[in-house]
Amino acid sequence: IYRAQDALNLTAEVRMSGNSHGAAPVGNIAERGSAPSRAVVVLDLEGDIEVALQVFLQRADGGEVQLTSAGEVVVEADLGGVQEPTVATLVVPAGLYSGLRVVFGEVVADVAGGLIIDGIPYLGPATVDIASAGLVVTRTLGIEVMEDERTVLLLDLNADEWLPTLELLTYAVEAQVFADQVAISVR
Repeated sequence: IYRAQDALNLTAEVRMSGNSHGAAPVGNIAERGSAPSRAVVVLDLEGDIEVALQVFLQRADGGEVQLTSAGEVVVEADLGGVQEPTVATLVVPAGLYSGLRVVFGEVVADVAGGLIIDGIPYLGPATVDIASAGLVVTRTLGIEVMEDERTVLLLDLNADEWLPTLELLTYAVEAQVFADQVAISVR
């Protein structure tokens, strides 16, 4: 559990990174749903990622505080993880917060370099195949607020982990593959 000292309110700021990993995976990635594997190399990813999402901070008592505006917000970041644009900033009541729930409405990457599939550089769109109801990703947190403090939560999309599974016929990545790679860290 992350503990703040002397609490009244917590200013929760959520930032997003396309990829905060230092090392990129290299190797054979089996295509989902098919027997053959393919050679995929991920170098320094280049390009942008645009995400439509809603973010909710979950209280230990089961309630939630919506950190984004009433609807979806659209945020753009670079695939390499250099930029960390702010998704939402909100003052929330003191207390124990147990999780973060993110509802993704759309995820679209525009790959401009750094992804090589079967020896051929891939340049172009990559979408996450999200159903119309959205893709819900929940991560456990443990933040106890005891006094005024600013806490930054980093929503790391880990693009270098899911982009190698891109289906070249549809330019899409399975939603569950994407969801499994989304990470949250407290700064």
